[in-house]
Amino acid sequence: MEDISPFDVRLARFMEMRNIDVSSRDGLSEAEIRPVIEGVTPTPQLLDRLAGTLGLHVQDLIVLAGLPVPEELSPLDPAAASSTTSIAFAAVTLPRERTRELIQLVQALPQEERRKSVPQPKQYSPGPGTLLLGLLDNRNLARYHTAKATYLGSRGTIYLSEATVHQALVRNKQLTTEMFTGLANVIGIPPGELAVLTGFDMEPSPSLSQAVPAIVAELIWLLRRLSSEQARHVWSVARSMLQEES
Repeated sequence: MEDISPFDVRLARFMEMRNIDVSSRDGLSEAEIRPVIEGVTPTPQLLDRLAGTLGLHVQDLIVLAGLPVPEELSPLDPAAASSTTSIAFAAVTLPRERTRELIQLVQALPQEERRKSVPQPKQYSPGPGTLLLGLLDNRNLARYHTAKATYLGSRGTIYLSEATVHQALVRNKQLTTEMFTGLANVIGIPPGELAVLTGFDMEPSPSLSQAVPAIVAELIWLLRRLSSEQARHVWSVARSMLQEES
C-alpha cells in the first residue's frame, strides 16, 4: 500500500505550486490558515472559505482533508449516475458550443428536494486511490462507474473492468499514471496538481493530459445537482444533439 502524506503537507505543496499567498487574499487571514498548514485538522467552515482561494470545490477539499462530506453537499441522487456517464460521453463527441448548451440546460433546471438519504461511502485505508474515489463520489461516479470514468477520461484508450479499477483505487496499488491522469481529466483538476493534492507519485503523461476538454468536467460537476428524472431529460437532449451532428 502506498503511504500518503498528511493533508497539511499536501496542502502546502499545492499552494506553493499555485503560488498562492493566503496573507494577500481577501477574506482569509494567514492566522486562520497557518494552523492548518501546521497540521491542525480544519473545520468544514474553514475549508469552505479556503476552497475559493485555492480554486477548488469545497466538497473536494473536504475529501482531501480526510473528512466526511455533509449530506447537504453530496450529489442529489445516486440514481442519476448512469445518465451522467452517458451525457459525459456525448459531450466528449459534441462540439463545444453544443456542450455549452447542455450546461445551460442543466443550470436552468429547478433544484429539487433530496428524496433519500445519501448512502454513506465505505471507509478504506487512506491513500491516493481512495482520495480519488472520494472525488469521484462527489461527481456521482464512484459507485459502479469508476471504469466508465477511466474510459471516458482516457478517451477510450484504457478499457478495464469495474472490479479492476475499483480495486486499484481501494487498495492503492496498481494505480498507473495513465489511470490517474484519465480520472484527473474527469475530475477536472490538472493531473500534476491532483497528484500533489492526493500524494500520488506519477510521471507526466502528456498523451492523456488533454484527452477530455475541461468543459466536460464542468458539465459532470453540474450534473451532480440533478435528480435521476432530470438527468434522463438532459441525456435525451444530448442524444438528440448527437443525432443532429451525425
